[in-house]
Amino acid sequence: MINNDRILNAVFALYEKRKNDSENKAYEINNFLNTDKNWEQNRYQIKDISMQIAKAEYFGESINIEALKEKREFLKQERAKLLKSKNLSESDLAPNYHCKKCNDSGYFENGKLCECFFDTLSTVCEGFLNISTPVLPSFEKYISCNPTQEKLKQKFIEYTNAFPPKNIKNLIFTGAPGTGKSFSAGCIASELKAKKHSVIYLTAVKLGDIFLTYHTASVSDKQAIFSLLTSSDLLVIDDLGTEPLLKNVTVEYLTAVISERLNLSKPFIITTNLSMDEIKNRYTERFLSRISSSESARISFSGCDLRQKKN
Repeated sequence: MINNDRILNAVFALYEKRKNDSENKAYEINNFLNTDKNWEQNRYQIKDISMQIAKAEYFGESINIEALKEKREFLKQERAKLLKSKNLSESDLAPNYHCKKCNDSGYFENGKLCECFFDTLSTVCEGFLNISTPVLPSFEKYISCNPTQEKLKQKFIEYTNAFPPKNIKNLIFTGAPGTGKSFSAGCIASELKAKKHSVIYLTAVKLGDIFLTYHTASVSDKQAIFSLLTSSDLLVIDDLGTEPLLKNVTVEYLTAVISERLNLSKPFIITTNLSMDEIKNRYTERFLSRISSSESARISFSGCDLRQKKN
């Protein structure tokens, strides 16, 4: 769970904006309607008849309740016509909250977080990092070319079911292009997002852009960016090795992020076309030792080109 104060403040600021926007819009519509004398008269008549019906039913009075109900129904039809003439509907009179479950508060009445909180948190995180998570695949569309790949699929499903894993937390996917590395990482990320875990999914190129922003950012921005990259439940770095190497930026910050995630026991997944020797030569032996910890598993993908098979 991301717990940086600045990010969480931004989350609740977004909730407040959504809530205020929907309530202000409903308030303005009601004020606009109240300037119409026909609307005011109709509203008063419906209210008056409803009170008469309620009183009669409560005290068992012998007045013609059915006639009153018919008159109220007629007035409601007139009300609908009035709304339609102004291109409005009954639903426009009440706040149209973004989340109907918590009315854009982020919490239920019992104090528990609403399900929408995690989606809102994801929206804020992506906005802060200037990223947008791509449409991620699912295990339902996982293509297996051979028994080994089918076995991997089952292992990845077990990984998501047991998340956060106790022993092997981090996965390094290596192999030729098209063999399913990115697809597998995407399936895992998609499944965990559906389970309301905070997931940061980045290409290595985009991560390099974030590191460049981080390099020149203010202290508070640095803290927020670093927190997002290190405290999310899962960080996925896709296509490591495709990004340009920026002096005093790429290797240093990448190593710092991975080191901190290891310290916090926060899982990460890296996909790459590079071999272990190529990773060492490109990012230093220190970085290689970090991703090769006892909590990490390197999985080599091979076999048919899944992109061609899909096509």
